[in-house]
Amino acid sequence: MIENVNSPKLSITHAALVKMATVKSGSIPCLFVVVFLSFGLEILAANQLHFTHKPKYVQITPDAEQIRASEVADVVSLALGFSTNKELGWSGLSSGNLFRRPKANVLCTVEGVEDIKLNLEGVIATFPIEKDVPFISTEAVSQNIESLFPLQNPLTVDLSSDGKLFTLHSKHPHLFRDVPATRNQIQPVLLGSQLSVLYTFNLGSLNFSKDADFTFLSELQIVQEILDVISENKHLTQDGVPDIFTFSFGGMNHLIRTYGSKSSQVRDGIDVLSSFLNRLMTTLKALYGDDIVAEVATLTPNDPILVRQRRQSEHGDTRTHEFESSADVDPSDFNVAKSTSEDFPSLFHIVLWISVFWILTIFVICFLMWYMDPGDTIIYRMTSQRIKTE
Repeated sequence: MIENVNSPKLSITHAALVKMATVKSGSIPCLFVVVFLSFGLEILAANQLHFTHKPKYVQITPDAEQIRASEVADVVSLALGFSTNKELGWSGLSSGNLFRRPKANVLCTVEGVEDIKLNLEGVIATFPIEKDVPFISTEAVSQNIESLFPLQNPLTVDLSSDGKLFTLHSKHPHLFRDVPATRNQIQPVLLGSQLSVLYTFNLGSLNFSKDADFTFLSELQIVQEILDVISENKHLTQDGVPDIFTFSFGGMNHLIRTYGSKSSQVRDGIDVLSSFLNRLMTTLKALYGDDIVAEVATLTPNDPILVRQRRQSEHGDTRTHEFESSADVDPSDFNVAKSTSEDFPSLFHIVLWISVFWILTIFVICFLMWYMDPGDTIIYRMTSQRIKTE
């Protein structure tokens, strides 16, 4: 089981706090402090970032302080050997190696959990997360890599889901065109393939016919289909460009809201999710070897209003299908402008004003030469019309 042994704030147990408060009987202020601290410990225990794998040349400080959720993307960028736009306030990761950088980074976010413990293999370090933003996004890292390698097409996969809505973003839309995206497409894959999550994991009390269970298992199956596609196209992982994988799992929150956090379905779901995450990491490490950084983040549930706002901001409207994929959508069909980098405004102004200055300079030179008096130039002054005689 994963325990937050790296943070001194979490080393005080609840029983120890109660004992501290009961030194003086009837001390109501002390009891208030105990309740407040106990509540804070539960929040810290729920929001955590686990590093499950890293290369030897990536240095992590195990006793670092908590990390802000808004800085996780900067940590990923720094781990891949790239600089960040702003100074990182977290001291748990040293600067990457410019001459040797990881080939990929995979970030798995389990959203909507209050206090669960995942059985993850090979956990190197665990840090509490200060949830200053509702979601963790690595979109800025992907855009930075795309701007640094404009002639190449890095493998970026961003899968987000809240248990109902499924969205897949990738720079290789045709690669994931056959990934199941609707309920009718996922069901035969789960039932017809002996390699599906329905047969390869011990489901326990999970029932495939229940809506919450089906949503949870379908989410895992979609990720498995993505991994199968990547395994069949290994040449994309050896192109020398860092790859980014971001998987957000929201099906666990659906199980908790349906059955309760103490139910057998949730306990079995935690076991299945832990085993699946371990297999996911094993598959990616087989593709990239030791040159991969892997993280797992657990976050508390968000306000449903924020979830709806996130959908509208990403897609422009709310989705009606239970599962949808944007992998088979061509942006040219909607006349959508191409995204630009953060340096575009400065580069645009540099090119614009240099061009204006150059055009004005050429115009002034041509104008002066056109109306120039021949007697005022040294060229005509040195030219002689006399014929030399000997």
